[in-house]
Amino acid sequence: MLIDTVDRDHKRRWIVIGIVVAALLALGGYVAWYKFFREEPQPAWVTQDADTRFKYGSIGAENDAGIPYWIFYVLPRMFPEKLPGPGGYASLGVPWEQGQELPVGFTKKVIGFPRVANNCAVCHSTRLRTATNAPPIVIAAATPKGFFNADERHARTKAAMTSSASRSRTVASGLIVMTPGIDFPARTSLIRMAYLDFRWASFGPRNPRLCQR
Repeated sequence: MLIDTVDRDHKRRWIVIGIVVAALLALGGYVAWYKFFREEPQPAWVTQDADTRFKYGSIGAENDAGIPYWIFYVLPRMFPEKLPGPGGYASLGVPWEQGQELPVGFTKKVIGFPRVANNCAVCHSTRLRTATNAPPIVIAAATPKGFFNADERHARTKAAMTSSASRSRTVASGLIVMTPGIDFPARTSLIRMAYLDFRWASFGPRNPRLCQR
């Protein structure tokens, strides 16, 4: 009887130890997931319209290439001598809309912790002024400013990109890379539409066969 009682106590002790260890492992796993892998959607203002989503919407780069937000935040303050001039990241020439936390083409998303990455707008956006003293406005899905080499092309692109029809079509085509569940033919077709819009705006109808497709 004494031996049986000792064996039962021994088994009960190991069961309790096993339950405690399992609970600690589960708690540790949850904490690790919450701190490093928990994914939260971006704020509603980011997806409120096509332009804003294109400029600040995540394309999933934060998971593999995202920089912790607070490191991104303090780098210009800790190493201002590494930048070409005052103004933080703005000194690099990136478009930065007034009132926004990040430059155009930079996304912020929580994956365990806030991370900063890039999207298509970091290259595919440009700025223009409607008047000499007017503040610059950012044109989403436009050809970068450095692409132009003549005033005529710049004027043609300005007119095309500021028209609602062209901008809507181009932005919608660009957004296809950020929309899950789109099959490859549809994705390819819409990206090609964006290319034709850019080509027409930048070069004009030099190739009628291309522009008619």
